[in-house]
Amino acid sequence: MMRGAAALGYGHCGARHAPALHRGARHAPALHRGPRVLFVAGTETTSMTIQWAMQLLLAHPQAFHKLRAEIDSNVGNKRLLDESDLTKFPYLQCVINETLRLYPPVPLLLPHYSLEDCTVGG
Repeated sequence: MMRGAAALGYGHCGARHAPALHRGARHAPALHRGPRVLFVAGTETTSMTIQWAMQLLLAHPQAFHKLRAEIDSNVGNKRLLDESDLTKFPYLQCVINETLRLYPPVPLLLPHYSLEDCTVGG
């Protein structure tokens, strides 16, 4: 039966090349960075989308009033919105989709460049 780094698929490399998880508790803080980075990245993109949506609604009062009327007619002021309510708000979904279209929180395309010189427009 194989033990240690060999059992984990590190074979001839030995324990010195194994991930920090398998080397001991002194490297444990490195394990906490991954989930923390994912959490911060997720909350950052969500907050940026909300900020852009609010900016767009403030810049377009007619859209803001239409969205407010949709929320008031379905939920009112007696309670907060719930996730189960989202299917009742097609205009809210349109506002969110338009916000994501205009201001995507992450780049959609990888940077690219031409391998050869080219002439554009003439």
